[in-house]
Amino acid sequence: MAHKYSTIIDSSTYDTQGLCPGIDLRRHVAGDLEEVGAFRAQEDWRRLVGPLEKPYAGLLGPDFSFITAAVPECLPDRMEITAYALEFGFMHDDVIDKEIHNASLDEMEHALEQGGQTGKIDEKAASGKRKIVAQILREMMAIDPERAMTVAKSWAAGVQHSSRRQDETHFNTLEEYIPYRALDVGYMRWHGLVTFGCAITIPEEEADEARELLKPALITASLTNDLFSFEKERGDANVQNAILVVMREHGCSEEEAREICKERIRVECANYVRVVKNTRARTDISDELKRYIEVMQYTLSGNAAWSTNCPRYNGPTKFNELQLLRAEYGLEKYPAMWPPKDATNGLPVETERKEPLVNGNGHYASTKANGLKRKRNGSGTGDDTKKNGTKCVKKSAQISQLSTDSFALADVVSLAVDLNLPELSDDVVLQPYRYLTSLPSKGFRDQAIDSLNTWLKVPQKSAKMIKSIVKMLHSASLMLDDIEDDSPLRRGRPSTHNIYGTAQTINSATYQYVKATGMATELGNPSCLRIFIEEMQQLHVGQSYDLYWTHNTLCPSVSEYLKMVDMKTGGLFRMLTRLMVAESPVGEKVSDDALNLLSCLVGRFFQIRDDYQNLASADYAKQKGFAEDLDEGKLSFTLIHCI
Repeated sequence: MAHKYSTIIDSSTYDTQGLCPGIDLRRHVAGDLEEVGAFRAQEDWRRLVGPLEKPYAGLLGPDFSFITAAVPECLPDRMEITAYALEFGFMHDDVIDKEIHNASLDEMEHALEQGGQTGKIDEKAASGKRKIVAQILREMMAIDPERAMTVAKSWAAGVQHSSRRQDETHFNTLEEYIPYRALDVGYMRWHGLVTFGCAITIPEEEADEARELLKPALITASLTNDLFSFEKERGDANVQNAILVVMREHGCSEEEAREICKERIRVECANYVRVVKNTRARTDISDELKRYIEVMQYTLSGNAAWSTNCPRYNGPTKFNELQLLRAEYGLEKYPAMWPPKDATNGLPVETERKEPLVNGNGHYASTKANGLKRKRNGSGTGDDTKKNGTKCVKKSAQISQLSTDSFALADVVSLAVDLNLPELSDDVVLQPYRYLTSLPSKGFRDQAIDSLNTWLKVPQKSAKMIKSIVKMLHSASLMLDDIEDDSPLRRGRPSTHNIYGTAQTINSATYQYVKATGMATELGNPSCLRIFIEEMQQLHVGQSYDLYWTHNTLCPSVSEYLKMVDMKTGGLFRMLTRLMVAESPVGEKVSDDALNLLSCLVGRFFQIRDDYQNLASADYAKQKGFAEDLDEGKLSFTLIHCI
C-alpha cells in the first residue's frame, strides 16, 4: 500500500513494552487538522450539552493525537470532521462510563438510524447531542454521502451494543469478556470512521469475512485500551475492564493481571500481522478489503503509542503548549497550522474555517477570494446562500485546489495588477520550528538564565526576551546541525528536515535568526545587538571548523577541538551571560572574564559529555541513533583522545 500522507516514526520511544512488534508506527503530515476538529467538538459540547474541562482529555496527545497515528493515511480533507466525530464519541463514552442512564442512548440510536437511512437527522426540539450528531452527518454528507451513511449505520449499531451494559455487567473469565469487549471498544463506530476517512468501500458480500479477518486486531485494540485506561476508569460506575476480569478469574494482583493482558496483546498482535501478510497475497478478495485490513493495522500501533503519553490516561500535564493555548484562547486566535498545497505550484491554499453552529443547525457557503466568487463543480455561489431558511456558515477545512479555470480571465487579469491582496501568515515558515520545539527538552538554558538572575537582577521583561532569543537560536542551530550532519533523529523523533524537507527547514531556521536579531535590537542596552552579532559570528566560525575537519577527515589537536567547542557550543551560553550582564542594573560590578570562563566550561562539559554518550549511552542511542558520530565521520573528543 502506498503511503501518501504519513511518515514512519520511531515506535520504540512510545511502545516501550513491545505490545505491537511487526507493525510500523506512522504519523500523519496533517495531524494539526485533527486537533482543530477535536477543539471544535469540545466547544460545541460546552455550548449545546454541558460543562467540560479545558482542554478535555479526549483524543489529544502531546506529540501526536489519536487519529494522526491510528489512521495515518486518512485523506487530509476528511481529517477534521473525522476527529470532530471521534472526539464527540469520546465525550459520549465518558458519560456512559460514569452514568449510563444519562447517555441518551435511545435518542442517539434513533438519530443515527435515521441518518443511516435518509442521510439527514431531524433536529426539531432536539437535544444538544442530537444536534452535534446532525452536524457531523451534514459535514460528512457534503464530502462523501455514501460513506457518511455507512458511518451513521455502523455508529448506530455501536450505540445499540453499548446499551447492553445495563444487562451484561459480570464476566467470570477473559474468554467470556473478550467477544463483548472487542465490539464495545467502539469497533462499529471506528469501522465507519476509518472507511470514511480513507475512502474505503468493502463489498457487502465481504463484510462477514472482513470482521473475521479483523478479530485479532479487535482483541488487541480492546485489551490495549483496557490496559491503559484502567487507572482512569477504576472508579466509574459502569466500568468494564479486562484487568478486573483477570484479577477475578485468577485471584491475582493488579500487576500480575496487567502482565497477563500484555502477553495476550502481543499474541493477538502477532496473529494480526500474519493476517495482514496473508491477506496481501490473496487473489480471491477485493483490493478494497485488502486495503482495509492493511489500514487497520495502524490502529494497533497508533493506539499503543498514543496511550503511553496521552492526557486521557496520563494526566493533564501531558497537554502541549499549543493545545493549552487553543483551550484558553480558542481556534480563532490559534487556527489550523497545516495549509494544503496547490497541486500545480506548491503555494499554500487558504483553508476555510468552520464557524460555530447556529442553534445547532449549520449549512455550508461558498467562499470568496478577494471578492471573487469561487466556482465549484462548474457553478458559482455567494456567501449568503440559504437552505431551508437558515443562513449558511462556512465549511471547515474543506481542502480545495485551485485550477486554471477557477476564475474568469478578466478576474485573473485584475488580480495580477491588484496590490491589495490578503497577507500570507508566517504559519508555513514556522512549522519546522514549531515541530522541533514541541520535542522533549530539559530546558537547561532557561534554568541557567533563572539561576544567573539570582545575582544579576535583570528585569523580568528583558530576561524573558533573552530566553526567547536563546531558544530561537538554539532551535535554529539544531535544525541546521541535523542537516549538516545528516542526522535521522533528534530527541528520539525524526529530524525536522526528514519531515519538512531540507529547503523548508533551512528557511525556517534562517527565519528564526532574523527574528532573534530583531528581538536583540529591542533590548534596553544598545550594546546588546553588538554582543549578539559577535557571538553569532563566533558560533558559525566554530561550526565551520567542525564541518571542515569532518569533510576532509582531518584530526585536530585537543586544544584546537576545545577552542572550536568554546566558539560553537559555548557561544550561546556566553551570549546569554553577556546579554544578561548588559541588561543588569548591577552589571558594572560583574566581571565579564569570570562569566566567560563559566560559559566556556559549561560548553565544554556539554560537548564532551555529548561525545561520550554518543558512543556509550543506550538512552542516547534511542534519542539520536547508535554511535551516530562514527556514522558521520565526526572527530569527537573521545576519538581524538584515542587517536
